[in-house]
Formats: sequence, structure tokens, C-alpha cells
Amino acid sequence: MSSWFPPRPGGVGRVVYDLSYALSRHGVEVHLIVPSGGVQDEENNGDVKIHRVGGGPQGVKGFASFCWNSYRKILRVCKDFDIDVVHGQIADGVLWSLRRNRPYVVTIHGVIADELGRVGDFRSFRYLRKMFGYPILARLEKLNADNSDIVTTVSGYSKEMIAKHYRILPRKIRLIPNGVKVEPFDLPRDGVNEKQTILCVGEITARKGFQFLFLALPHILTVHPDVQLVMIGEGPEKSRLMELSQRLGVQDKVKFLGHVIRESLIQQYERSSVFCLPSLHEACGIVLLEAMVSGKPVVSTSVGGVPEVVKDGETGVLVPPQNVAALAEAINTLLSDDSLRRRLGENAKEYVQRNFSWRNCAQQYIDLYKQVLEGEEGIN
Repeated sequence: MSSWFPPRPGGVGRVVYDLSYALSRHGVEVHLIVPSGGVQDEENNGDVKIHRVGGGPQGVKGFASFCWNSYRKILRVCKDFDIDVVHGQIADGVLWSLRRNRPYVVTIHGVIADELGRVGDFRSFRYLRKMFGYPILARLEKLNADNSDIVTTVSGYSKEMIAKHYRILPRKIRLIPNGVKVEPFDLPRDGVNEKQTILCVGEITARKGFQFLFLALPHILTVHPDVQLVMIGEGPEKSRLMELSQRLGVQDKVKFLGHVIRESLIQQYERSSVFCLPSLHEACGIVLLEAMVSGKPVVSTSVGGVPEVVKDGETGVLVPPQNVAALAEAINTLLSDDSLRRRLGENAKEYVQRNFSWRNCAQQYIDLYKQVLEGEEGIN
């Protein structure tokens, strides 16, 4: 179950969607309990059955509604389809965890308690704390993890934070990195972009650090006057970034595309020269994997689980967070050196294909489900 799921944008929803279909390709029958999202309540796509309920991830009322509705739905689904294992995300299955009658696996992506500890750094988090009840959500995430058989997470950094903030025994936490859907990124290029392009993809929040890239853009334009910055995504900081671009006089060099369909996103990855994710905090960064498997060099920050994905000088470049000068220098270096961009991009694609395929990720989860069902010693 997951309160994040398409058509609602977001990394967690994309991970749940791709993992479900990867599991189905291994012969696993998957039932998804997700928010309604304005589409039909029941969908049947082969071995993936989608059951939609009211509620969603945003706002206390929306989240509480999803928890209650998903709890009622999961009781019915478990009875009707003889479910073996229940797999929840974040704090979504907290009600189920209190009265469960099946083995239960919980995946924690970014640790809410860790993000809450950094709330002073991110203006958008102050809004979330007020509107979404971040302290309450952190307690629910801990309760959900406490009552599970096993907790999985997406990076070594997140594993450390779960043990630190939620006091979960390390032997109960398993690291299974996110996967990336490799096949669509092998589509032929849709023409060649004559201009050098910096691409950013993600929810436009202060946590993503895009404001520092905008501050670096005038320095980049001094060396590469024809470069263009393309922003894909929406979020509460978008209007501030648009105002900042006007104050810096670079508004003509920035394109805000909003949310785009999957095919368009793939084309933007292919057309870009450099991908940039200047986050202040990041558990993993699924967009980093997508850019890398597209064969693009990435510039990101040495925070959270990013160094586990981006190998500095091998598959991309890492800079300190909030460091405008270092960010500008790294991007200028890549834009000035075609062979370096090509080498890092090729290394990145090979590294991700070898270590982050959904095939491997799904197999790790299948092995884990079997261990939980068999009650392997060390689990719970």
C-alpha cells in the first residue's frame, strides 16, 4: 500500500509503480492499495491489481482518510485473495500494523524524523510541518516500523538514520536500493539539441536546493552564454525561483516545463548536456538514476545517500551543499569538456545498469518476502 502513486507525481509513487510491475514480471501477483487520484477504483493489469481508496498523502485529513480506508480495504483484499505478505510505505500502513494478521514489510525512503531535525533549513518544511503534521507523521513512521517484521530502505544513509532516530535494531533493517527502468531510456534520440542544456527534475521545494543553482547561473553564463536551464516539476518554491531569475536577469535562460508525460521526460534527459540535483538533503534521488542511465553526467551534492549513487569523478561530480561557486565551477568544467562529459556519462549508465535494475531490485524483495514467510532467524 502507498499513499503516493500515479497520477500523483512523486518519487515514492514512481518507485511503487515500477517495483510492482517488476515483481509481476517475476511471477508475483501484486495487489496495490493506493489513492483514488480521480481514476477508476479498480484496475486489473495482469498480475497487478490496483485498488483505489479515498484520501492521500497531503494534509492531516487526507492522510488519516487514506490510513482508515486502506486499512478497511486491505482486510477485504487479504480475505478475498489469500495474500501472503503485506508491504507498506513510510507510515501508510500504521493502522494495519496494529492489528495485522499477515507478515508485514515496511519501506522507509527519506526518514521523516531526520528531515524534521533539519526543518530550520527548509522553508517548505515549515509549511509541511504546519499543514501535514510532520512531528506526528514521524511518530507514526516509527510505530509502523516497530510493528513490522522487517524494514527496508533505499540507502546506507537512511539505514543509519532509521537506527538512530527510531531505535530499530540494525539486524531488522535491510538495504535494497531503488531500481530504475532501463528499457525506455534506450529509445532513439529525438533530434540533437544544438544548445547546451542543464536539466533539473523534481518537486520544486527549498530542500532540493534549486535556488543555489539559480544563483550560480550568472557565473555559468559568463563562460557559456548560450546555455539553457530546463526545470521539470512543480512545487511551492516555483514562484520564488521565477522571481529570483528575474532579479538575476537570467529569466530568458530558464524554461519551466512543469509536469511532463513520461515520454517527454525521457526526451529531455536525452537532449540535456548536464543533469543537476543540488539538494540540501536527499535519501537517494530516483532522478539521479534516471539521468545516469540516460548516459548523462550529473552534478549533485554530497548529502544523504547521494554519494552512494554518484561516484565523484567517476560517474558525476559532487560539490558541498549551498556552495554556489563550487556548483558553477563543476558545471562549467563539464560544459567545456565534451570528452569528460562523455566519459562520465558512459560510466554512469554502465554503473546504474549494473547495480540498480528493477530486475535485481525485485529479486531482492522476493527473496526477502520468502525469508519473512519462513520466519528466518534474525527477522523480528
